[in-house]
Amino acid sequence: MRWQMNRASGIEQQRKAPHDAGDIDLLGIRAECAVAKALSLDFNPYHLGIDSGADLFAGNISIDVKARFSGSNTLFGRPEKFRADVVVSCEQVKDGIGIVGWASKQRFLERAEVRDFGHGETMALPDSELTDISVLWREITARRVNGGT
Repeated sequence: MRWQMNRASGIEQQRKAPHDAGDIDLLGIRAECAVAKALSLDFNPYHLGIDSGADLFAGNISIDVKARFSGSNTLFGRPEKFRADVVVSCEQVKDGIGIVGWASKQRFLERAEVRDFGHGETMALPDSELTDISVLWREITARRVNGGT
């Protein structure tokens, strides 16, 4: 599992959730699969590796998929943890994964607030600041159709 590779490589657990590491890992994989399907991107759930900050790529657009069991914010511990071009936020819903929305790195860094949810300060972007996933899909599709990356 990814979490085992990350711990073995000395990367500390970033998530502060009252869930088992395996459950968190599975939620993340399910969210990545949902985003890949929504954006018509290739996805291989068996591709294991250390979290580099980007989970998916659409041409030259790097995408960090954030998944949560509940809540109303997209979180990054520190600005330098946001390494991708965009973040897509997902949430577990009754029968699967819901895509809450997305934000560019610039939008996130401009609009996120420093909050403390009981585990120390973190950058939090409220769901109301996210853009519908259809907008990102249109941008990616236009680049594909026009031969851009």
